[in-house]
Amino acid sequence: MELIWIRHAATKGNLEKRYISLTDEKLCPEGISALLEKKVEKVYPEVDRVYSTYLNRCMETAKLLYPLQGLHILEGLEEMHFGVFEGKNFQELDGNEDYQKWIDSEAYAGMPEGESRGEFLERITRETYEFLKVCKGNKIAMIVHGGTIMAALTYLDGSGPYFSYACDNGAGFRTVIPDMTIERLRNGNLGIEDLHGCVTKIERLF
Repeated sequence: MELIWIRHAATKGNLEKRYISLTDEKLCPEGISALLEKKVEKVYPEVDRVYSTYLNRCMETAKLLYPLQGLHILEGLEEMHFGVFEGKNFQELDGNEDYQKWIDSEAYAGMPEGESRGEFLERITRETYEFLKVCKGNKIAMIVHGGTIMAALTYLDGSGPYFSYACDNGAGFRTVIPDMTIERLRNGNLGIEDLHGCVTKIERLF
């Protein structure tokens, strides 16, 4: 099975370096233009199934890249919940003690009304495991969020640290999981920990 992980195109909040999670922004004109330029370069593989989170920025990206494909909605794979930091950027949070603790801990410290990195990793690991048990298709596009990609690939690949899987808007990774692994998973023979490091090939799309 191939999973093509693609971070949604840019929004206004992305360009302003804001922490955006559940705020349902649409793509900005600059983000759409940059995405379509890359599409012309044919960097996005053809797929037989397209999944997206329910947020507009992901659904719009999916429809721009794969307009002829049906769109299937993912639950539980949203971006890290940023709590009281939502919608703000580092300049606006400068001097905030909770924000500084969060930064100093590499996001492992909890944030008010949001998720810690540990909680986020646990959620994405669980939801990715459950998704692979039931998803359809052999070559699948996953139109999700930057943090979601980092967390999911920390779980499925694990050959590098969390931030080594960071990617720009519209960028992403191609990963391969052996069909035998998926078969064993769906037969009930693999638990959640057994999928750690199951990816046999990973490469950036560009």
